[in-house]
Amino acid sequence: MSQPSNRDRQRRFILVDQSLQNSGGHYLEYAIRVLREAKKQGYVTVLGTNKKCDSIDNSHIDIVDNAFTLTFFENLPADTKVVPARHRAMAILCRWKERLKGALAGTTAGVAYLAARQGTPRHLAIKSLDDLRQSRLARLQATTGFALAFAQARFHRLPRLLRWPTKLGLRVLGVVMIPLGLALFLPLAAIIGAKRFFRTTSSDGKKQEQFRDDLRSFFRNINPSAGDILFVPTLGSNELLGIASFLEKTKHDDISWRFLFRRNIYTGREPQYSSQIRSATDTSEGLFQFRKTADGADARFYTDTDALSEQYRTLGVFDFTTLPIPLDESNVEDAEKGTPPLKLTYIGDARTEKGYPSLSRCVRDVSAAGYTEQQLRFVIQSNFNIPLGEPVCRIAKTELTSESADFVKLPEGPFSSAEYAALLNEANILLIPYLSENYYARSSGIFAEAVAAGIPSVTTDKSWMSQELLSANQAYYRSCLETHKVSQSIRVKDVEQLSELRIVPRGKGEYAHFIVEIDQFAGQPGHYLDIRWVSSPRKVALPNSSPPYLHQYTIDLRIQKALGLIRLPGNVDEIRLKLSFDRGDENRHEPETLPIKELTLHQLTTRNTLPLFRGSALFSRPEDFSLATIELIEHYDAYLQAAQELKKRWTEFHSCETLVNMLTETRS
Repeated sequence: MSQPSNRDRQRRFILVDQSLQNSGGHYLEYAIRVLREAKKQGYVTVLGTNKKCDSIDNSHIDIVDNAFTLTFFENLPADTKVVPARHRAMAILCRWKERLKGALAGTTAGVAYLAARQGTPRHLAIKSLDDLRQSRLARLQATTGFALAFAQARFHRLPRLLRWPTKLGLRVLGVVMIPLGLALFLPLAAIIGAKRFFRTTSSDGKKQEQFRDDLRSFFRNINPSAGDILFVPTLGSNELLGIASFLEKTKHDDISWRFLFRRNIYTGREPQYSSQIRSATDTSEGLFQFRKTADGADARFYTDTDALSEQYRTLGVFDFTTLPIPLDESNVEDAEKGTPPLKLTYIGDARTEKGYPSLSRCVRDVSAAGYTEQQLRFVIQSNFNIPLGEPVCRIAKTELTSESADFVKLPEGPFSSAEYAALLNEANILLIPYLSENYYARSSGIFAEAVAAGIPSVTTDKSWMSQELLSANQAYYRSCLETHKVSQSIRVKDVEQLSELRIVPRGKGEYAHFIVEIDQFAGQPGHYLDIRWVSSPRKVALPNSSPPYLHQYTIDLRIQKALGLIRLPGNVDEIRLKLSFDRGDENRHEPETLPIKELTLHQLTTRNTLPLFRGSALFSRPEDFSLATIELIEHYDAYLQAAQELKKRWTEFHSCETLVNMLTETRS
C-alpha cells in the first residue's frame, strides 16, 4: 500500500468501521454516503475496515485499509467481570439451557410445535417444513412437534384436580434429574480444565488490546497528521478503551476524534433508567477512563437519536450530541404516488423484532376488509437474517406464500443500492411494524428513508418513530381544534374518575371525533396514556372500505399539554372508555398515580372523517396494525400530502452534508 505524502498534504477524513466485512450492505452504504460528502468538501477519504473485508473499489474512497480484527459485536463487553466460580457455573448452565431451547425451536419438530401452538393451519405448517417430503426422520420430527402441542393443549383443558399431581410428578423428576446432571457435568468441567471453568475475569482486556494494536497498525499504514478527522460510526466501551490506551502511548492530540454510539445502554423507557445505572458500569467506566487517559484530545461524542443522547447524558461524563442520519436524496425519485394499485412495502430482513410475523395477519385482514389486487398489492422482503430464519418468521413466510402471487410478492434480499432505491421509489406505503420495546431509543434506517422520500408509513407507537412525529401530530391536533366547531366538551378534574369514562356522542353522524386534551403539571417522558374502547365490537373494520376504529388510542405525555385524536362511532347511545397509564414496566397504572391537572374531551363537528395522524399511521397494540394500515389506505391522499411536508423539514437536518459539517466544525 502506498504511503501518503507529508506535512503539507490535503486534510483527510478517516472513517473506521471495524464491522465492515462485505463489499455491499448497509454498513458500506453508510460509509460511502459519509465519505462521498467528505470528498465533496475537499477531504482525502480513508476507510478502515475489518481484516476479512472483501475488496472495495469506489470512486468516493481514496484509501482502504483492512486493519481491524474484531467486529463491533465481537467487541461487546462480557456479561460479568469478576464472579464467584459457583455463580459462573450456574450462568454456564443457564446459557446452555437457552441455547438448547433456541436450537430445538429451529428444528423441524420445534417449528411444527410453534406452528400448532400459534393456530397455523396444519397444511401451511407442513409446507413450512421444506425437508418434510424428503426425509422420514423429518416427518417423524414434525409429527412429534404436532403431538407435543396437542398434548399440551389437552393437558391445560384437564380439571385442576387432575393437573396438579402431574405437575408435582414432573417437579419431583426435575429434583432427581438435576443432581444427576450436575454429577455428570462437573467431571466434564474438570476434564475441560479447571482454570478455564473457574476463571473470574472476562476477555475484555484482550479485546481492548487487540483494538489498540489494530489502530496502531492502521495509523502506521495511513500516516495521519494534524487537522485530520477520524470518525468511528459504531463503537462500544472496549473500542473506546482501546483508543484511550493507544493515545496514552502514542500521542495524536492534533487529530480530531469523533465517536458515534448507536447502542442503547438501558432497556425500557425513562422511568426505568435510574434503576439500571449500575448495569451501565462498563460504558461509564470506559468514558471515565477515556477522559482520564486522553485528556486534551479533541474528542466529541454523538448518538443518532435524541432518546439515546439522553441515556448517555445520564452517565454524566461527556456531553452527547444527536448526529443526523446520512440520507441519500439522490436515491429518491419524484413519482406519482397515488396511482392504483397502491404498493404496501416491507423492506428489511424477516425478523421478529421488525414485526415480520405480524405481516401475514395484516394481509388477511386487509383482504377481508374488501380490498382487491386491483386496489393494492403487498411487496414484502422475505430473506432471513440467519440460516432457516427464526421459527415464527419461517411460519409467517409460509403463510404469506399461500396468498395470491398477484396480491403478495415476496422478493428475496439483501439488495444492492440500485435495487434498494428502486424498491423504495416504487412503494406507496411503507410497513414498519417494529417492536416498540426494541426501538424506543434506537433509530430505524427505513423509517428515516421513508420520511426523506415523502412516503407515508404504518409504524409503531411508543417508539423512536412516533417521537419523531410528535411535534407534527400535536400541531395537527391543535389545528383541528381551531378549524372545527366543538359540539361538546367533557372536562374531568378528579383524576380518580379517569379509570373509566362514559361518553354520549352528540349528533347523528356515523363517526364522532374527539380531541383529548391533557393538562399536566409537567411533561413526563416515557409515560403514555392508553385509551381503550372497552365497549367496542369484535370487528371494528367491516368489509365496506370505511375508515376503521382502533381498539386502543395512545397519547404521549412527554409534553405538558398533550393532545390526541380518537375516532368513535357517533350513532350509539353510550361509549365506555378505559384509561390507564403505561410507564414501560409491563404494568397498567391507574390514572391517580400520575400528576395530571385535568383531562378534557372535545367532540368536533365534522362532515367527513378526519385522518388520525400526520404522515404515518400509528398503532400500539398488535391487533391494531391491520386497522392502522386500513386507516392510511382510506386517507391516503391526506397522509401523502403530510408526508411531503414532513420531508422538507426532515431533510434539513438528516443529510450527509449536515453530518459532515457537524463532524468537521471547529469549536472555540
